[in-house]
Amino acid sequence: MQTNFHFSDSTLAPDRYLRSSSCANTGKVAQPAPSHFGVTEIVLSAAKENAYDVVLPMLAQLSRQGDNKWLTWVAPHGVSKSLLAFYGFELEKVRLIHTKTGHELQALLKQALESGTSGTVVAEVGILTEGELHTLEKACNTGNSRALLLRAR
Repeated sequence: MQTNFHFSDSTLAPDRYLRSSSCANTGKVAQPAPSHFGVTEIVLSAAKENAYDVVLPMLAQLSRQGDNKWLTWVAPHGVSKSLLAFYGFELEKVRLIHTKTGHELQALLKQALESGTSGTVVAEVGILTEGELHTLEKACNTGNSRALLLRAR
Protein backbone atom coordinates (compact mmCIF):
# COMPACT_ATOMS: atom_id res chain seq x y z
CA MET A 1 0.00 0.00 0.00
CA GLN A 2 1.35 3.42 -0.94
CA THR A 3 1.43 6.17 1.70
CA ASN A 4 0.89 9.71 0.50
CA PHE A 5 1.92 12.66 2.58
CA HIS A 6 1.89 16.41 2.20
CA PHE A 7 4.58 18.71 3.54
CA SER A 8 3.58 22.14 4.76
CA ASP A 9 6.56 24.19 5.88
CA SER A 10 5.83 27.42 7.73
CA THR A 11 9.43 28.60 7.23
CA LEU A 12 8.43 29.38 3.63
CA ALA A 13 5.49 31.61 4.60
CA PRO A 14 5.30 34.84 2.51
CA ASP A 15 6.34 37.07 5.42
CA ARG A 16 9.63 35.12 5.65
CA TYR A 17 10.80 36.18 2.18
CA LEU A 18 13.48 38.83 1.83
CA ARG A 19 13.05 41.60 -0.68
CA SER A 20 15.86 43.82 -1.88
CA SER A 21 15.55 46.88 -4.04
CA SER A 22 16.89 44.93 -7.02
CA CYS A 23 14.25 42.23 -6.57
CA ALA A 24 11.49 44.79 -6.17
CA ASN A 25 12.55 46.54 -9.38
CA THR A 26 12.79 43.35 -11.44
CA GLY A 27 9.61 41.80 -10.09
CA LYS A 28 11.47 38.60 -9.22
CA VAL A 29 10.54 36.78 -6.02
CA ALA A 30 13.33 36.78 -3.48
CA GLN A 31 14.68 33.56 -2.01
CA PRO A 32 13.42 32.52 1.44
CA ALA A 33 15.40 33.70 4.42
CA PRO A 34 17.77 30.92 5.46
CA SER A 35 16.40 29.27 8.58
CA HIS A 36 16.66 25.86 10.13
CA PHE A 37 13.95 26.71 12.64
CA GLY A 38 10.21 26.57 12.24
CA VAL A 39 7.20 24.29 12.03
CA THR A 40 6.81 21.54 9.44
CA GLU A 41 3.67 19.45 9.19
CA ILE A 42 3.49 16.00 7.66
CA VAL A 43 -0.08 15.04 6.86
CA LEU A 44 -0.43 11.27 6.65
CA SER A 45 -3.27 9.77 4.65
CA ALA A 46 -2.73 6.12 5.57
CA ALA A 47 -3.40 4.11 8.71
CA LYS A 48 -0.97 4.95 11.51
CA GLU A 49 0.80 1.57 11.32
CA ASN A 50 1.55 2.02 7.60
CA ALA A 51 2.51 5.66 8.08
CA TYR A 52 5.07 4.70 10.73
CA ASP A 53 6.83 2.52 8.14
CA VAL A 54 7.50 5.72 6.16
CA VAL A 55 7.99 8.25 8.96
CA LEU A 56 10.16 6.26 11.39
CA PRO A 57 13.10 5.76 8.99
CA MET A 58 13.10 9.53 8.29
CA LEU A 59 13.09 10.31 12.01
CA ALA A 60 15.83 7.72 12.60
CA GLN A 61 17.99 9.60 10.08
CA LEU A 62 17.38 12.84 12.00
CA SER A 63 18.53 11.13 15.20
CA ARG A 64 21.83 10.16 13.53
CA GLN A 65 22.74 13.63 12.29
CA GLY A 66 25.82 15.32 13.74
CA ASP A 67 23.78 17.74 15.83
CA ASN A 68 24.52 17.65 19.59
CA LYS A 69 20.90 18.39 20.45
CA TRP A 70 18.13 15.96 21.29
CA LEU A 71 15.53 14.59 18.95
CA THR A 72 12.56 14.87 21.30
CA TRP A 73 9.35 13.01 20.51
CA VAL A 74 6.23 13.87 22.48
CA ALA A 75 4.76 10.52 21.52
CA PRO A 76 1.65 8.40 21.88
CA HIS A 77 1.95 5.43 24.24
CA GLY A 78 2.46 2.92 21.39
CA VAL A 79 5.89 4.38 20.61
CA SER A 80 8.68 2.79 22.66
CA LYS A 81 12.48 2.84 22.71
CA SER A 82 12.47 -0.75 21.41
CA LEU A 83 10.38 0.31 18.40
CA LEU A 84 12.78 3.18 17.74
CA ALA A 85 15.79 0.86 18.05
CA PHE A 86 14.20 -1.46 15.48
CA TYR A 87 14.11 1.44 12.98
CA GLY A 88 17.73 2.41 13.66
CA PHE A 89 17.37 5.45 15.92
CA GLU A 90 20.48 6.59 17.78
CA LEU A 91 18.82 6.17 21.17
CA GLU A 92 21.46 8.19 23.05
CA LYS A 93 20.19 11.26 21.19
CA VAL A 94 16.45 10.55 21.55
CA ARG A 95 14.23 11.85 24.32
CA LEU A 96 10.84 10.10 24.35
CA ILE A 97 8.03 11.74 26.32
CA HIS A 98 4.55 10.24 26.73
CA THR A 99 1.59 12.49 27.54
CA LYS A 100 -1.91 11.87 28.84
CA THR A 101 -3.91 14.76 27.38
CA GLY A 102 -3.89 17.03 24.36
CA HIS A 103 -3.38 20.08 26.58
CA GLU A 104 -0.36 18.42 28.21
CA LEU A 105 0.99 17.56 24.74
CA GLN A 106 0.85 21.18 23.57
CA ALA A 107 2.46 22.47 26.78
CA LEU A 108 5.31 19.93 26.60
CA LEU A 109 5.78 20.56 22.86
CA LYS A 110 6.14 24.30 23.45
CA GLN A 111 8.47 23.79 26.41
CA ALA A 112 10.71 21.37 24.46
CA LEU A 113 10.93 23.79 21.53
CA GLU A 114 11.77 26.80 23.70
CA SER A 115 14.35 25.03 25.87
CA GLY A 116 17.10 25.07 23.24
CA THR A 117 18.17 21.49 24.06
CA SER A 118 16.26 19.85 21.19
CA GLY A 119 17.21 20.27 17.56
CA THR A 120 13.92 18.72 16.45
CA VAL A 121 10.75 18.10 18.43
CA VAL A 122 8.26 15.63 16.95
CA ALA A 123 4.61 15.36 17.99
CA GLU A 124 1.41 13.86 16.69
CA VAL A 125 -1.23 16.56 16.70
CA GLY A 126 -4.63 17.29 15.30
CA ILE A 127 -5.34 20.28 13.08
CA LEU A 128 -3.92 23.40 14.73
CA THR A 129 -5.28 26.92 14.55
CA GLU A 130 -3.18 29.75 13.11
CA GLY A 131 -2.71 31.04 16.65
CA GLU A 132 -1.39 27.67 17.86
CA LEU A 133 0.98 27.43 14.87
CA HIS A 134 2.21 30.98 15.53
CA THR A 135 2.89 30.09 19.18
CA LEU A 136 4.92 27.06 18.09
CA GLU A 137 6.84 29.12 15.51
CA LYS A 138 7.80 31.61 18.22
CA ALA A 139 8.90 28.73 20.46
CA CYS A 140 11.06 27.36 17.61
CA ASN A 141 12.76 30.71 17.13
CA THR A 142 13.31 31.11 20.88
CA GLY A 143 14.94 27.68 21.21
CA ASN A 144 16.61 27.53 17.79
CA SER A 145 14.70 24.32 17.10
CA ARG A 146 12.36 22.69 14.59
CA ALA A 147 8.90 21.28 15.19
CA LEU A 148 7.89 18.30 13.08
CA LEU A 149 4.16 17.77 13.46
CA LEU A 150 2.54 14.54 12.31
CA ARG A 151 -1.19 14.37 11.80
CA ALA A 152 -3.73 12.16 10.10
CA ARG A 153 -5.76 13.51 7.23
